[in-house]
Amino acid sequence: MKILLAIGSSEIGGGQKVFLTYLREYFKRDCSVVVVLPSGPLVELVQAYKIKVHIVNFNSFRSLLAIAKILKNEQFDIVNTFLTKCSFLFSLVNIFYKFPLCCTLLNAITHEKINSLQKRIYPTVYWLLQKLCDSIIVNSEQNKKHFTDVGRMNGSTIKVIYSGIDIDEFAIL
Repeated sequence: MKILLAIGSSEIGGGQKVFLTYLREYFKRDCSVVVVLPSGPLVELVQAYKIKVHIVNFNSFRSLLAIAKILKNEQFDIVNTFLTKCSFLFSLVNIFYKFPLCCTLLNAITHEKINSLQKRIYPTVYWLLQKLCDSIIVNSEQNKKHFTDVGRMNGSTIKVIYSGIDIDEFAIL
């Protein structure tokens, strides 16, 4: 199985730890994995797996072209994106390639790191995201309820998979 894993931030935080856990589990199962992420501390941890890594600046319009090139040049069984901006950009580009796309969303829509304009726009972005992708994964029933209430998403299409990480592995980060 060939999987593309993409994440929109390389700063080490909870989402990145979950992302690394997914990567490690796919690697253990002998899946072929390609990773797309922006430059930052996470890159070095991902490169330790000796897999193909694409560095993409998701804050640039050129990211859409970079995503299109990656999707055009390789065949994937599934694309799994993490975090909002990355998921939305991949969803837009994937309209042309139609790979099965799963978006893993780990924060509530109106979390504390977004500004007031984003808090008004994001519910619509999430509603569109659900229309563009094949599956949404969240990490708690609370987030699922939040996405259905605030993002007007169909709760029956959102799957809850609790985030499990190896605490000992990440104790040094």
